[in-house]
Amino acid sequence: MLKMKVMSTMHPVILSASRATDIPAFYGKWFLNRWQEGYCVWINPFNRVPVRVSFDKVRAVVFWTKDPAPFEPYLNQFERYCQQYYFHFTVNDYENESLEPGIPPLDERIKTFCKLSQNLGAARVIWRFDPILLGSRLTLEMLVDRFKSIGRRLTGYTEKAVISFADISAYRKVKNNLGKCSEEYREPDQNEKNRALEEISIIAKGFGMCLATCAETDAEWPGVEQNRCIDDRLLHRLYSHDQELMNFLGYTSPIQTLLFTSSEKDKQVAYRKDRGQRAACGCVASKDIGQYDTCAHRCVYCYANSTPDLAAKNYKNHDAASESIL
Repeated sequence: MLKMKVMSTMHPVILSASRATDIPAFYGKWFLNRWQEGYCVWINPFNRVPVRVSFDKVRAVVFWTKDPAPFEPYLNQFERYCQQYYFHFTVNDYENESLEPGIPPLDERIKTFCKLSQNLGAARVIWRFDPILLGSRLTLEMLVDRFKSIGRRLTGYTEKAVISFADISAYRKVKNNLGKCSEEYREPDQNEKNRALEEISIIAKGFGMCLATCAETDAEWPGVEQNRCIDDRLLHRLYSHDQELMNFLGYTSPIQTLLFTSSEKDKQVAYRKDRGQRAACGCVASKDIGQYDTCAHRCVYCYANSTPDLAAKNYKNHDAASESIL
């Protein structure tokens, strides 16, 4: 294996795997190989400088995926090294529109979700229904009905549903990729966002799920929280016994925190916002090890791929023994 010349080394406490690509679906073997080696190389997308990311201080991992089924055998092996992790699992229903052509059928994804939840627990598998976008033949009412249909089948298998609205104008890649569709798609307007939040929040509550929005500044509704996808509160709830992780997150000792209510706990924590994310992002600090232009799902609305062809080419050329995904 040819080793890259790196300029610096990072030692994150939390890994994000990943906002930029679907590591569980496509790069599970690579991830396990890198974990066993103790590091990976991340190539900065802005200046192309390779950076070594050491795993020596990692205490938790957050996975993002639309299809974790291929990751199952590697996850079982990963458990030998790390048990502190949770999943964001996106389950949309854009099958009629062919907006997510590379992912398995909806029924299969729901079965995978339920199986993963049975293995890990409902708190560790978060349902994402995003992004929400509309078209001339794709109405808000249709999407609300689809949320309800999926949510009914996921009831008891997750505690939280996270939604977001498409940001087409803000991302050149999204605008360009959607512009190639035969149908025109658009962002919901403010009234439509409010209607969606009102109706979906009622549905989610009926299913016993907390509803949250991801990085939305103009979409607020009573009872709908602003999400922290890399969530210090969830990590505290799941892994408060890990003093190193708690110290990083700013929590006091596990024994002391038992004396406080949830709201009081939040007040005593020095919130570690991830300054590398958008201003509206609520995530705490982590290191994302994914790479743009590598996800082979071919989702038409994708913000992480310049073109589906480039992503497919990079995936085809990927070597699971390499230091970097690219």
